[in-house]
Amino acid sequence: MLTRKGPLYILPWRCTFACDSNCAHCASAGKSPFPDEVDTASAMRIVDQVYDFGASWLGISGGEPLLRKDLFDVIRYARKTGLNASIITDGHLLDDEAFENIVKNEVRVSVSIDGAETMNDVIRGKGSHAKAVSAIERLSGAGLLNCLVYTFANFNGSGTNVNEGDFTHVLDLAEKYNARWVIYHGFIPYSKDKNSLKADPSPQQYEWAWNKLYDLRGRVV
Repeated sequence: MLTRKGPLYILPWRCTFACDSNCAHCASAGKSPFPDEVDTASAMRIVDQVYDFGASWLGISGGEPLLRKDLFDVIRYARKTGLNASIITDGHLLDDEAFENIVKNEVRVSVSIDGAETMNDVIRGKGSHAKAVSAIERLSGAGLLNCLVYTFANFNGSGTNVNEGDFTHVLDLAEKYNARWVIYHGFIPYSKDKNSLKADPSPQQYEWAWNKLYDLRGRVV
């Protein structure tokens, strides 16, 4: 694993706005690519800039990165340039071809999962939990699973994943499949629409969440 002495360890690149999932808390849900998203040549120039800046890692997010047709062309270029590469995905597009490219290029992969099956499928759509766990298991077997990523939110009267049961479910998955860590982060409001803003947990929920996660730290440290 390459480690360079730059001002940042990793630089993120949001490679596309597009996503074919419909997660209740995401600005990219069900969206198409922006019309002015960079082409392959421009993406490779971004890679050069990241390398020249001194970073060790190119972190690729979306939207859903696996929707970008030239994703692995850009990753291969980044690896040839001398950068490590990571992506974040919900795992539903991790087919054999994508998995083979991930393994060949030693790409570290983080998987988004927002709780146990019932809650995760409310948030991300029916069957999304099973697809995420399948991806987690496969990536773990290849030694390329990085993090599990969990977003706090409330969901249109269907409940909230700001609760101990969903927290610990994802911690258990991380422990079982040797994820490096679980990242819990807050909902980021993406519009002034009142229905969208309802997904934002209350200050009291956040206070409870941070205290509970502090308590749970002792289980896994």
